[in-house]
Amino acid sequence: MNKYSFSIPYDYSKYGNLKGTVYAESEEDALRKISDYRNRVNEEYVDSDDHGETNLDFSEAEVELDEEEVNSELAEPKDSIPSYFLAELYML
Repeated sequence: MNKYSFSIPYDYSKYGNLKGTVYAESEEDALRKISDYRNRVNEEYVDSDDHGETNLDFSEAEVELDEEEVNSELAEPKDSIPSYFLAELYML
C-alpha cells in the first residue's frame, strides 16, 4: 500500500482545489479512490471562502506518491463509531 497526495481542481471558474491524502496500490488506483470521499484523508479546501461546498473536476485531478509500503492499518477507513459500542447497543 502506498500513500499519495492529491489535488482536485474545482469544476468552474472560481479558483480553488481540494487537497488531501489517499492510500492506494498504484497511481491509477489512487485516481479512482479519490472520487469517494470516504477514501480521502486530511482533506483541505483551498479557496477564498474555505467552505468546501463546490463541484470538483476529477478529470483534472493529480496524484503524487508520498510514501511507499506504508502500514495497511493507516489505509483502512475508520468508522466514527467504535465496533464495541455498536455491539453493546445490539445487546440492549
